[in-house]
Amino acid sequence: MANTSYSAKVLIAKKHDDNLAEFFKYELAPYPLSMFNDTIGMRKTKKSAVYDMFHPIDLEENLPSSNDVYVIDGGFLLYRVIWQTNQTYGQICATYVNYVENKFRKNAVIVFDGYENDSSIKKAEQHRRYLHSQCVETIFDESMTATVNQNKFLSNDKNKIRLISLLTKFLQNRKFVVKQAIDDADTLIVKTAIEMLNNGRTFVVGEDVDLFVFLIALSPENKDIFLMKPGTGKINRKIFRRQKSKNRTNI
Repeated sequence: MANTSYSAKVLIAKKHDDNLAEFFKYELAPYPLSMFNDTIGMRKTKKSAVYDMFHPIDLEENLPSSNDVYVIDGGFLLYRVIWQTNQTYGQICATYVNYVENKFRKNAVIVFDGYENDSSIKKAEQHRRYLHSQCVETIFDESMTATVNQNKFLSNDKNKIRLISLLTKFLQNRKFVVKQAIDDADTLIVKTAIEMLNNGRTFVVGEDVDLFVFLIALSPENKDIFLMKPGTGKINRKIFRRQKSKNRTNI
């Protein structure tokens, strides 16, 4: 059935009945129905294709160095560190901390999404993950052993909220700075990186191309903030700079 408010707008817009044939060629819905399907919701897009516009760069110096600052996407971190179901949640958090220390040393800031705000722009993706691997809410503390596999556990936002709360305590005990956004963290990640600019290099660490888009839009033109996509398996680490695009346009 057509949305009644959109039907009313058609009636107001039409000047004579001949217009209706033209109007009804289009979907009468708040959003284009082609963006959705009946079972999962919003269709998944290939946002990563934006990276194809840019050449990764080579940095001569080894990473990390003592002057480098790393602002890490907490959502990326939750999935990048792999943990097993025979570990306690305390051991799981320690694994995350060890990963950050080994890869980025002490000059790291971790920024998490907020998962309690229903208006987050990532809700569609979070809902898709939940439908793909549904999981009940798990009440746990650091001494309890995980009994649900990682992907299934993280598909439930309430589980993420509890894990982030526990992981924050472990990270702060190791003197790492931890921030959490009200909803989506991308803007806060980039703004934090801008605030951390100093005499060394500043890196935003994550995989979501949205981070690079915000980096291009918000970072000062006379300052370099790099985006680092850590490698995995046979895929090498890639580092991008906002000024270096394939068409040589200063974006």
